[in-house]
Amino acid sequence: MTIKLPTRIGYARSLLIIRCLLLVITCSSFITDVYAVIDEASNMEELFTTDEEVNIEDKTQLPLTEPSSVDIPVDDKLKSDAISSNNEMILKNYDKAKVIALNKITAKSKEMTLAIEEVQYFGNIEIKIHRCVKNLDPYAPDDKVLLTIMENKTEEDPIMVFQGWMISSNIGISTLEHPVYEVFIKECL
Repeated sequence: MTIKLPTRIGYARSLLIIRCLLLVITCSSFITDVYAVIDEASNMEELFTTDEEVNIEDKTQLPLTEPSSVDIPVDDKLKSDAISSNNEMILKNYDKAKVIALNKITAKSKEMTLAIEEVQYFGNIEIKIHRCVKNLDPYAPDDKVLLTIMENKTEEDPIMVFQGWMISSNIGISTLEHPVYEVFIKECL
């Protein structure tokens, strides 16, 4: 396929036109593939259609079984410290948390171990842990930490930049939104 472009169009514009034409060609082949899949699906539908009637009232056709419960052994010591509600989640309170603070400008980081209600500083932010809870479920392990982060500026009152729960398994849910600092939860100790 040969494309002739007028000489008055600049080089950048001619490249843009060529890219657009390639995009149109790619999209048209994609649409053709989609129509082929739709045709295959309609052919498959004809294979599975049946004229038999199914009696829903007759329960002998559907085997019903009770879901089996799986008991996960838990140490007796953990049972005494754990908070349990209807066997859904087993949580344990801890006295310390491991936190990682990062300065995004200088790329310096510091791993800190904080006790409950202890304040530690990283740059001009102060981090205070209020509660640390670990989920003991082996299928969904994570640590949840309730903390407060304050920013201290010279000749100004401290500003609260974050207060809430941070979850170690998904740091994107609740994060510190700050142009200089980033704080992550590592684990409860």
